Amino acid sequence: MNHVVLLTHGEFSKGIAQSCEFVLGNVPDLKALSITMETSMEQAADMLREAVELFGNQQVIVVTDMAAGSTTQAALRIISEYENVYLLTGLNLGLLIGLLMTDLTDQKEENIKLLKSIAAQAKDTILFLNDMDEQKFPDQDGEL
Repeated sequence: MNHVVLLTHGEFSKGIAQSCEFVLGNVPDLKALSITMETSMEQAADMLREAVELFGNQQVIVVTDMAAGSTTQAALRIISEYENVYLLTGLNLGLLIGLLMTDLTDQKEENIKLLKSIAAQAKDTILFLNDMDEQKFPDQDGEL
């Protein structure tokens, strides 16, 4: 499994990490970080640096909750400091499970393609179901 660090507003990271473990079991390489209203941008960046450095010089995927949010702004401050850190935003459970279940390679360009594909797949699972025909609702097996 990949090394993943979540940085979110409030306790979202801890809750989604717990949900992920409900699905996958123990996930030792998942670190959940939270900021509060009192957390400064520099404090958030420092918290993230510390978590990334726990994994040494290994590849780390950082995931934030909102593209324009302070969590992402803090992450953008530090990613240039690390060669093996990738940043995604728009955290949801499907994205997180996809990131944990797919192994990164030793090739940065290949990893970028892989992470973009995982993000696209997660985005495709966001649906407004009221607009769907009855035939497209989940069948008995729960498949769309």
